[in-house]
Amino acid sequence: METIKQIQLSRMSEDELNLHSLSYYTLQMAARMAPALVWCKQWAREHPPRNLIPMTRPEIRRKYRARKKKARGSFTDSQFDALCIITGRRCLRCGATDKKLVGDHVKPLVLGGSNTIQNIQPLCQRCNSIKKDKFIDYRTIKVNASCLRALRALRYSVLLSAT
Repeated sequence: METIKQIQLSRMSEDELNLHSLSYYTLQMAARMAPALVWCKQWAREHPPRNLIPMTRPEIRRKYRARKKKARGSFTDSQFDALCIITGRRCLRCGATDKKLVGDHVKPLVLGGSNTIQNIQPLCQRCNSIKKDKFIDYRTIKVNASCLRALRALRYSVLLSAT
């Protein structure tokens, strides 16, 4: 004995049958997927994206490289630009001002250095390649030399004013 549903399906044309099965399939899938979609939407509301600031390609590369070396921290292009302005937009090793500066890790990531701006010094590409993975801090050398010059100038001005 045929059921009413089977009789209705047998009377339908092939096109109607395809539409009927498609809509039935769609309804079944939607019924099965509804709980998962509700959960996904709720999870997305509870976990907003961490980094809403778009990153440039060099920043993405730097973060990837640091993550591979298991280094902590990160720095942005704007922080590096500020560091370059502080150092006079010159390479701290050779003093060149006409070359493009790149961020060099004072303590290399290979030796356990961090990827924060405090561990970065601006060097030209040539000097960065020469330094390789050595632990050399050109920032202290330049700062100490400039401090010595300032102290000498101050001492001479004090000596001149005393006479």
